[in-house]
Amino acid sequence: MEADGASCQVPTLKVGKIKVSVDRQTGALWMRQVEPVFLRTLVATPIADIPGIAPADVDERLPVQEET
Repeated sequence: MEADGASCQVPTLKVGKIKVSVDRQTGALWMRQVEPVFLRTLVATPIADIPGIAPADVDERLPVQEET
């Protein structure tokens, strides 16, 4: 049990260990995500077809990228 009244669990997932805290007073769950590792940047046109949107609807400032 942590000093602020929260309990803590650290499950081991495919991405590693992730700390999950439960605030016993409010029932809120808190966790810290592992930083993503991005691989190659994909061309938006074929990716836009999957959800049925126009390639112009893909914001070029936010590229489509593979993630590990």
